[in-house]
Amino acid sequence: MSLQPTMLSYHSALFSSLTN
Repeated sequence: MSLQPTMLSYHSALFSSLTN
C-alpha cells in the first residue's frame, strides 16, 4: 500500500491550491 501516502500528498496539494 505505497499508494496511500502518494494519494495523501496529492490531495493535500490539491486542497492547498483550492484553499489558497
